[in-house]
Amino acid sequence: MSTVLRGGGGGPWLLHPLPCSVAHSLEKAKKKKQKQKCSQGAGLRVEAAPRCLSRKLAHCLRDCGGFPLVRIQNGWDSVQPARSRTFDALGAIAEGREQVQMDHDREQEVERAKMDLLRAVIETKRGVQVTAEQRADIEEALVGVETFNAGSPLLLDQLHGTWLLQYTTAPDVISILQAAEQLPLLQVGQVYQNFDCRRRTDGGVVENIVRWSVPGLLQENEGATLIVTAKFSVASARSIVLQFEEARVSEVEISEVLESFIAPALLPRTFINLQILQFLRGLDLRFPLARGSQGLQTLPENSRRAPIGLWYNLTFLDNNMLVGRALGNGGIFIFSRTQARPKSV
Repeated sequence: MSTVLRGGGGGPWLLHPLPCSVAHSLEKAKKKKQKQKCSQGAGLRVEAAPRCLSRKLAHCLRDCGGFPLVRIQNGWDSVQPARSRTFDALGAIAEGREQVQMDHDREQEVERAKMDLLRAVIETKRGVQVTAEQRADIEEALVGVETFNAGSPLLLDQLHGTWLLQYTTAPDVISILQAAEQLPLLQVGQVYQNFDCRRRTDGGVVENIVRWSVPGLLQENEGATLIVTAKFSVASARSIVLQFEEARVSEVEISEVLESFIAPALLPRTFINLQILQFLRGLDLRFPLARGSQGLQTLPENSRRAPIGLWYNLTFLDNNMLVGRALGNGGIFIFSRTQARPKSV
């Protein structure tokens, strides 16, 4: 048997199915109070029902599989629909699925923006050969990527690792790359930034690494390594401050031509020949960096020196891309994560 209850302004509730005992009690109560009308329409005046029936009805509705529960307040003063546990669970699942879809859509947008940026810089030779039109396109794509990280805090565990330079406008790096383009006696290989800041929240150490060579004397492209080391500290949610400490030339690998010239294979190698080879292979030149009255200088190790500071905004960072803007005339840097470990690391 199905029974319809009408309440003031609440609309009809269909209770289906009801146990016979409850249905019989309702029918009996309806006949007894059929002359009583609700203030907003005909129907059963629910407050006239006995409290024992209210308990039966509540239990009935609670156990009706899939039907909403009801709240019975003050006996039969009101009968109101209430959210069932099943309904709440389904709502939570729907909200979770919607959030997952939103996260997926956002990840797709980020990846598309990153690809647009990499396509914009791919033919610029890391920033050495770039037209005004290309520069405008790069800046537009760069801003599109930076938007996704705006306001989020910097995670040093995510920053930790080795990053390969894809593009820059930094004058000091551009001058090295341009020299390699113009001078036949200089080759510049890969340029890296290596951050050591795992499990840190306050800062760490960064190495700017340039692999270079002199054709004929050193191994091609990566015959030696220039390393500029700096300590850095977190200055704000997206910024770090670098204090440069030293420049270093090491990891020298001489060419076979130079090695055969110093110590010919057909002649006995003397002690002097071996000493020269050992000296070149173990070459490790270090130059402390300091700011003096005439700009960048090298000072003796025991002299007092003030570290050079650089404010570096990391405007975008995820698992495989790093974008930074150095304040002043420091320029823009775009890196991609690399699994290759430079020899200096």
